[in-house]
Amino acid sequence: SSAVRVGNTLYVSGITGNTPQNRGDAKAQTAEVLARTGRTLQAAGYSWSDVVDTTVFMADMTKFGDMNEVYRPTFGRSFPARATVGLPPVGGDTLVEMMFVAVK
Repeated sequence: SSAVRVGNTLYVSGITGNTPQNRGDAKAQTAEVLARTGRTLQAAGYSWSDVVDTTVFMADMTKFGDMNEVYRPTFGRSFPARATVGLPPVGGDTLVEMMFVAVK
């Protein structure tokens, strides 16, 4: 499942953003992850302001700044808790994968 709702909490599974067009581009992959997640949140009746926790998996931690540059504006001034973990590539050309928890 891309997301599971339990009570008023929505758990959004790990979403990647790699496409043939953004191979090797952490900014573009982050933007795609956020676009896909935004659609998932909206379909479930949630918004970015409902997100309370994010886990970010990165294949290359030297690209953290690139990811963060795209990630931060999504939340304005209300940032969720976040953990960022450096891991070997999740698969293929994936540089960024994110999981989210949203609460209404």
